[in-house]
Amino acid sequence: MRELILYKAIVIDDNDSDKLGKVKIKVLPEMKDVKDEDLPWALPFLSLGMNSTTFTHIPPIKNTHIWIFFLDTYFQKPYYITGRIIEGLYKYDDNIKTPLSNITEIGSLTYPNPRAILLPDNSLLFYNTETKEKGIYNQNGTYFFINATGEIYIYSKDKLIKMYNDSGSFTLKASGQLDINGHLTIDP
Repeated sequence: MRELILYKAIVIDDNDSDKLGKVKIKVLPEMKDVKDEDLPWALPFLSLGMNSTTFTHIPPIKNTHIWIFFLDTYFQKPYYITGRIIEGLYKYDDNIKTPLSNITEIGSLTYPNPRAILLPDNSLLFYNTETKEKGIYNQNGTYFFINATGEIYIYSKDKLIKMYNDSGSFTLKASGQLDINGHLTIDP
């Protein structure tokens, strides 16, 4: 059986014309003299918790480092694996639990829940497989939270909130002033 070796690579191009999540990679120093147009495209290898019930589309960003391995001996069939776990930067308490504890409506924060995707700006997309809570937590403290019964909670610190549908809208301004359909204004 062939030994799998992990190589560190840099993403040269993330614009996959096939739209399969592939990225063009350069393994350094092994490919330092290879022209960019001759470099291989790497496919994702079940990265970021992908399984039969979960799909993610988060190809690595151009000019970032990733870990890859090859299924052939000619460096032509690479697969990439990504994530802060591999890079030694991930810690559940620091990266997931601490920021999400700022959401007052959230239920359990007991590992391994909630599951989350940490975005490059340290914002989180999260889902709890036990409580069915889900949402988005922005790195500045703003969040959008949906509980198991479908109730929606939005917190935006001192930022504007605007909600609308085909029949009307309301805007909650940072000052606390509420504007309904652009016709009625209610001061706090």
